[in-house]
Amino acid sequence: MNSKPLPQNSHNPRLVLCAFLMMLASLTLLSAQEKAPLYECTFEGMKPTIPNWGGGYQGVYKGIISWKEPFAGKLDKSDPHSGDACLQIEYVGESEGTMLVHSPTIAIPDSLKGKKIRLMVFVRSTNLQPDSVSLTILEKGSDGSPVGYFQGSPKLVPVPDSTHWQKLTAEGNLNPRTGNIVLVFSAEPSASGGTLWVDDILALPVSTAE
Repeated sequence: MNSKPLPQNSHNPRLVLCAFLMMLASLTLLSAQEKAPLYECTFEGMKPTIPNWGGGYQGVYKGIISWKEPFAGKLDKSDPHSGDACLQIEYVGESEGTMLVHSPTIAIPDSLKGKKIRLMVFVRSTNLQPDSVSLTILEKGSDGSPVGYFQGSPKLVPVPDSTHWQKLTAEGNLNPRTGNIVLVFSAEPSASGGTLWVDDILALPVSTAE
């Protein structure tokens, strides 16, 4: 007896299983992206060159340790918040404009574009004038083009003048066009003579920050 051919609309169990497994893998990947930290930096075990951290002044941008004035950056092991080192930024000499120290570029997965994130940073300082240094987040497109400042603020969180470690926190939704972010410490000329220490930076989706 000849077997009858399967109807064209019949489902092949193997194809159905493969499609299900592919969908499950995709959902698992998206879930992992939405739970994993976007950026975490403790400066522990970092090379003295502080890779990918940079600074800018009057339109000139270069690696953080290349700057000697009007600010200078280095790893400091004298009193980190945790681990064996933290970032020290010393504002030396006279400044005629804003001094910038920035993190590496942090990629934003497609699944988190337009979503809420939280940034947490520990800082301490000496001899900083009120409102002379602030922390902000620069948002960029996937191609590196500027999108704007996080929450529209170039001075998102003021850095207090405190010799004790303080926790800075910022939270809000990313622009849907944002594909990269950069953390920026922005210092006014009035910061000259002060010193800032930075440690234990964590940026992550708000759903996992609770």
